[in-house]
Amino acid sequence: MSPVQPSLHGIDTSKDNIYSASILIANLSSPSDYHLLESTIRNATRSTKDRLTIILHSPVFADQEGPQANWFEIQRLLTWTYVESTAVAQDMDKVLLDTDVLLRPPPTEGAAEDEELVKEADALYVFEDGTLRLPPRGLSH
Repeated sequence: MSPVQPSLHGIDTSKDNIYSASILIANLSSPSDYHLLESTIRNATRSTKDRLTIILHSPVFADQEGPQANWFEIQRLLTWTYVESTAVAQDMDKVLLDTDVLLRPPPTEGAAEDEELVKEADALYVFEDGTLRLPPRGLSH
């Protein structure tokens, strides 16, 4: 069975759709699934002018043995995520783009872990099960 490829559902990255601050929330079953995020990270980076926050949720980050049990996988995920976003930013001459990657366990029902960050963003991307669930949308505060 081949891996599920992300669906982009009509992402518009034209100059009219550039956001100052964007958030990408991705739910991964394993850090080794990072390759599924390639197009989503690239598009989120293209459509963000100043600050991109990437929040990666995975059961591995809630492991009772701690992150050291999967350290090499986590290190590969972090490195790949930053390199992917930075390469796009460099290509677009956005060398000052501020990119943060946060690693979190899966959110619990009704949890507000990401809410404060979302309040500060202009656009939200949600990636789950190999698919961009919501096209990027502007947020009104």
